[in-house]
Amino acid sequence: MIDHVQRRVWDRERSRLGLADDNVDVTRHPVLTRLGEPTVGVMLLPADPLAPVLDFDDSSLALIPERLTGQISNGVSFLNTVEMTGQYLMRVAHNQQNEPARAVVGFARHGGAVAGVGTAGIYQLRGDAHAIYPLSAFAGAIRAALRTQGALLASPRASSRPPAGPFELIVVAPAASGALLGGYAEGWESVEQSFDPPLCTTSHPGIRLEIDVFPTDNMCLTELLTRAMSRVVNLFGTSQPLYLDRNGTNTAVADAY
Repeated sequence: MIDHVQRRVWDRERSRLGLADDNVDVTRHPVLTRLGEPTVGVMLLPADPLAPVLDFDDSSLALIPERLTGQISNGVSFLNTVEMTGQYLMRVAHNQQNEPARAVVGFARHGGAVAGVGTAGIYQLRGDAHAIYPLSAFAGAIRAALRTQGALLASPRASSRPPAGPFELIVVAPAASGALLGGYAEGWESVEQSFDPPLCTTSHPGIRLEIDVFPTDNMCLTELLTRAMSRVVNLFGTSQPLYLDRNGTNTAVADAY
């Protein structure tokens, strides 16, 4: 059972990292700030965000995926650079080393995964002032963070294995206020054809999910991704499951997205 003390711990850490509900400022986050103008940021906070339970070694990098998967890979795929700081190990997608990162996936010494997508995750229609955030940007970043966290927990490095829970999953979309949601699953009317497409009116868009014990099998990870996506659409003023095909299956969120 996650208690009030644990929630206060997470609240302090969110504030420190610039992920507070009422003050999202990813320039304070040492990883997400690499994206320049982040579209989506994802963070998994463990029970104790101050405990350095991991040591980075030669096997650590194998726990981080080399590519983003799903439709987001059409805009950014290969994470071609490895970076390390005092607190984070990450793979980063760079066009040029001196340019903002296009995407990033990694984990912190406290045992929590992090992922983010930059401006490669948004687009605009010709003649329309609204930016469009495709569902694939959210699904791609969340999936990468969940898979990295699962790999950490399944790692045989028992001497530095992080605890399996509890965790808090945080998803932020720092610049999404006034943006539309697009890229729906099969069977839904597209954002281009909709007279009233989902619109974000929140000043500091973000969601939080509490996870008692982190799942490690693929089916449960997909269920967690689906649960997170059901909250993502709420940021854009809708509860419609646009991340699932119109038959209601999770094939789209598990595979295509």
